[in-house]
This record gives sequence, structure tokens and C-alpha cells, in this order.
Amino acid sequence: MIINLYFLVFFLAINPPLGQTRVENGHIEYSIIYQQKEKDEDGEGQYETEKKAVVLALSEIKGELFFNSERSRYFVKPILGKENDLPYKVARIMAGNEWFTNRNEQTKIERIRTMGEIFNVKRPNEKYDWTISNESKMIGNFKTFKATASFTEKNNFTNKTEDFLIKAWFCPDIPFPYGPKGVDGLPGLVLEANFGSISIRANGIDLNVEENQNLLDVPKNGILISNEDFNELRRKRYGKKL
Repeated sequence: MIINLYFLVFFLAINPPLGQTRVENGHIEYSIIYQQKEKDEDGEGQYETEKKAVVLALSEIKGELFFNSERSRYFVKPILGKENDLPYKVARIMAGNEWFTNRNEQTKIERIRTMGEIFNVKRPNEKYDWTISNESKMIGNFKTFKATASFTEKNNFTNKTEDFLIKAWFCPDIPFPYGPKGVDGLPGLVLEANFGSISIRANGIDLNVEENQNLLDVPKNGILISNEDFNELRRKRYGKKL
């Protein structure tokens, strides 16, 4: 991780977190935003119709993050009556499924419903090699700083290696290394994460709330599986169909 430590130390020295109020836990609500690229053009046909339906579904979805000093849970709030709606299902996946982090156990689990089963997938705990800049912006009443991470990952279906870039805006005043959709590992809570055309941005921030520990526990049902084994299982199941 490339971090301007002098900058962070100086910032925290002159800006005590939240007026010296100790943050012990919190609840963040996120909006999911689709940002159409300039080169994209509105087309016609079935593909464009399906794309517009997914974009509309994204605009209706909200993500939630509950956290304390040891654990966090991020999930997409269900919308009643849309459980079997295909654009909604696609939008839920794009918004991040469900993630559990346990700092004491050094684990990060993504809970995925697919192939007629529920899988608790053990994802890499330190996936992102962050570069932190002094570029800042306000999200609500909180000052955030920009961090970026680039990485390559093999597509399980095409067997091709793809390049990815993630931008995150984190808040040192909320000193917890969590974020939406498994975006974490920064010296402050991630209030916005950008994945190409998709942004997940905080629109509600509640700190030191009455905490429900059950919201932070990984449900006991589901198949516990490693990241590698899950990717191989999915490749075998769907790869031949492509």
C-alpha cells in the first residue's frame, strides 16, 4: 500500500476525529448510481431494452453497511415483489451481493446465491494495493480522500485476464477499514466506491447507533468454500455455455 503517511498524520493532528467523539459503531446507507460514459450511445433492440431495465433497477436499490470495531456487514436491501425480476437480480449482483468482514479472524466472506445454492465464499482479505492521494471532497458533512487500486483478474468464463481500476473515497474521521462491496483496507471508512460506470455512494451516515450484533454475523446456512474452489465450480458450470 502506498500511503502518504506524513499527510495522514498531519491531517489527523489538526483534525481530531469528529470533535474527539469516539466512534464505536455505525450504519451507512448507500445509493447505487450508473454513470453513462460519453462514448456510450443509446441504441435499439433487445440488449438496450434490457440494459435500461437494469439501470432503472440500480436506481431503486440501496446498500447498507453495519460495522463496529471488529466486524462489518454490507448487503443490498431487498425490494419486496421483485425477487424473481431478472433486471433486479442483475442489479443486486452489480451492487455487491452480501459481504462480511471479521478483523479478529482476518476473514472476508461474500455470500452468494447462485446455481440453486447459497455459498459463503472466502475472498482474499487484502486484495487491494491502495495508492492514496491528497485529493479530497465532501460527502455529506464528512471530508473524504481519494484512493485508487488497479489489479488484474482472470475471467472465470472466458479464461482471459482483465484489468480493473477502483476509486474509493474514504473518511479518516471514521477510522474503520470497511466499505461497500468488499472495498476495504483503507485508514478510514469508504463512503464512495467507483467501479467504472457504477458508483456506490453514501447518502445516510449514522454513527454510534444501537447495534444489532446479529446483523454482523455470517448466517450458518450456506456452503463454506474457498475463493479458488468457487471460481472453478462456477467456470465448470457456466463456462461451456458461453
